[in-house]
Amino acid sequence: MTDPRFASSESRPQLFEGLLRYLRDWELAQEVVGTQVLKAVWIGGGFTSGKVETEDIDVSPIVDSRRLAALRGVAGNGRLRALYSQRSKVRAEYGVEPFVVLWSPFTTLKLKNMDVGDHEYVAVRGMMDDFWQRTTESPLKIAMTEEDAEPTRGYLEVEL
Repeated sequence: MTDPRFASSESRPQLFEGLLRYLRDWELAQEVVGTQVLKAVWIGGGFTSGKVETEDIDVSPIVDSRRLAALRGVAGNGRLRALYSQRSKVRAEYGVEPFVVLWSPFTTLKLKNMDVGDHEYVAVRGMMDDFWQRTTESPLKIAMTEEDAEPTRGYLEVEL
């Protein structure tokens, strides 16, 4: 945020403040349910690029799926889930657009030994990892293309 390239940005300070509020609301929601489910956050998209102005901050909350499942019916669980499942509301409130990854531990590198849940986790995490490393020249949000498939950038992972 202190890089001189962004000194004239009107969007970045406001978006960064929204990200901080988003993370504080995760902490508050987890306090209410008495369990930490947020393991890490990947931050990507235009905010991690050299764009002076950007529309939002794309994030992938990495959420512990087992702990989350144990919270079904617990008071406060709805607010917790809203932080990653109601993308348009979160974007409007915080300027953050979440793309959740439901984390699940697995203990094998052999696909034949993985259950359906392991396969889904590995597929989603791999997909999002690949997605955040892409760049596109289009100023519009469009579907991924084969031309965008080469990994050309990284993303920031914040472990909590």
